[in-house]
Amino acid sequence: MGAEIGDKVTVEYVVKMDDGTLVDTHENLDTPMEFEIGSNTAMPGFEHAFIDLEPGQEKDFTLNPSDAYGQHAPTLVQMIPRDKLPEDLEVGMMLLVTFPTGSKRPVKILEIGEEEVKVDMNHPLAGKTLHFWVKLVSIKKNKAPEHTPIPPEQASAQASSNTPEQASEQASSNTPEQSSEQASSNTPEQASEQAPVNTPEQAPEK
Repeated sequence: MGAEIGDKVTVEYVVKMDDGTLVDTHENLDTPMEFEIGSNTAMPGFEHAFIDLEPGQEKDFTLNPSDAYGQHAPTLVQMIPRDKLPEDLEVGMMLLVTFPTGSKRPVKILEIGEEEVKVDMNHPLAGKTLHFWVKLVSIKKNKAPEHTPIPPEQASAQASSNTPEQASEQASSNTPEQSSEQASSNTPEQASEQAPVNTPEQAPEK
């Protein structure tokens, strides 16, 4: 029997962009990637790609921006007070900014002024079409899922409901506190970012 919603699966994967640039691979992880299908731990489109696969089977599929990290939203390009960020800034640098709510968001430094810094709060892969190769390594059948399973159609609707404007409102309503921690983009385990990939700049060639 193939994988179903609620099953825990161990997987391998490789992600590339349209031009063939390597974005991320399971080889970057210290431990095998494991998640419960339907838990929304990773991107819904990524999780549900394993449904009906059996151990050892492989699959190629593509996620459009709307099913991955969304389109690049101009509203997420904003100005932040200079004194709220570290002193040693450089244009193009990625920072992990912590908000008073405790949430963290990677931002890219676009311009540095005397009093304000222009940053891009879009995910580094926003607007990108992603091409996946995946392999199902193993399945752990779970009769009582740890999470309430989210059907593919509902997960897709939920993902699309998180519009850039909503993210912008949340970001603009909080003043970011200073963070000297550089953003090492999102690994697959980081459920808060729903990211099965790192940024292109950090992924080693396979």
